[in-house]
Amino acid sequence: MRETGMEQNDLVIGSRGISRLGLDAAALRAAFAKPLEFAGAAAEQTKAFVRTVEEIVARNPEAAKYEAEPIL
Repeated sequence: MRETGMEQNDLVIGSRGISRLGLDAAALRAAFAKPLEFAGAAAEQTKAFVRTVEEIVARNPEAAKYEAEPIL
């Protein structure tokens, strides 16, 4: 997009030439309209991770303030 100056990236238009998908543009757009259906357990896993971090921070409030030095 940077090279061509495009402002929008239409994945569906770019995917039309991929015959292996076996889907037309309308089917692709319908599939992309519901991205959370493809996320599987990601939402629950993220919530579980946040709960774990919150528990650790509650037990170690000072550690939560730690800021690492820059690597480079």
